[in-house]
Amino acid sequence: MALQTIKGGLAIPPYFKISLANMIIDAANEKAAGILRAPKTGIISKVGFLTATVTTGATVDVRVETVNMSTGAPSGTLFGTNTNASQIIQDTNDNVGFTVSLTAGASVNKGDLLAIVIVNPPTSFGNMQIRINTSVTAGQAYQAAYTTVWSLGSNPMVTWLEYNDGSYASIIDVSPFITENLQSINTGTTPDEIALKFKLPFPCRVTGAWFYSYSDDYDIVLYDSDGSTILTSVSIDKDTFSTTSSLILGYVPFTGTAQLLKDTFYYLSYKPTTLTNIIVVTGNVPTAASMDSLPGGQNFHYADRVNAGAWTATTTRRPCIGIIIDQCDDGVGGGGGAGVWGLIR
Repeated sequence: MALQTIKGGLAIPPYFKISLANMIIDAANEKAAGILRAPKTGIISKVGFLTATVTTGATVDVRVETVNMSTGAPSGTLFGTNTNASQIIQDTNDNVGFTVSLTAGASVNKGDLLAIVIVNPPTSFGNMQIRINTSVTAGQAYQAAYTTVWSLGSNPMVTWLEYNDGSYASIIDVSPFITENLQSINTGTTPDEIALKFKLPFPCRVTGAWFYSYSDDYDIVLYDSDGSTILTSVSIDKDTFSTTSSLILGYVPFTGTAQLLKDTFYYLSYKPTTLTNIIVVTGNVPTAASMDSLPGGQNFHYADRVNAGAWTATTTRRPCIGIIIDQCDDGVGGGGGAGVWGLIR
């Protein structure tokens, strides 16, 4: 086995941001929908969606429908017999992620175009907001809203799909993030360090990191599997960025490189160096299993600590930070790993 160079490098997990906005259904028979492609073949037994403000609750119809191939809008026809279910949403269910068990599972093939539709009832209808993710502008994962006719938008609805074996799969451009967290940390806070705890199914070499934060002075540190030994790092100076008043999605090369082993957890950390706050963006998902809806799956999650102590992991949260690899195992001469594309599919 040998490490081979990837020209230009590769971000793992891919660069991502979280920015939540809303669709509104507030009249009889209005609908909010997300259109996406089935990530794998199987039977979808549960679908998820996220509310924002619920002014008036209602019992909505949650449906998996086919898509009108002429308009790109939901067709109004269930994907299969009884691929829908009722869901009670209370007035108090602001910012709640609902995972709804369908009356009958939707039998799908990988790549099938689906519409996840939330329908206000004709009477006793609600006034509520359904979340979309505006940080993504996608071609075949997008939202649709119905008042008297369908109107399509360019942002995906926040949703997740659970198969009847309890599994999830990554849906490109669709995320299950139910919260966007802006966490303030400095050298005097608890925690004072936030990291991506991750492992890869193949050996590789790390050359840099990407990040999404308010940029003040801090270090980005890659720790070995013990969580303490520094493999490589880079210092961030706020004066070298164009702004410190808004979130920045950026990339920095490390001062050195680090070779990582397969199937071994490492820590990629935001480490403040002053008493001035930095803002770290993280997102929560409904369950640890639903993390598999994101590239990298459950092997990429949040950890934090204070005063260089033990790390505490949270498997339902992910920070907006990742590694850049420039070399990957070619698998020649041995069993090899799963391959880089096996990770990010």
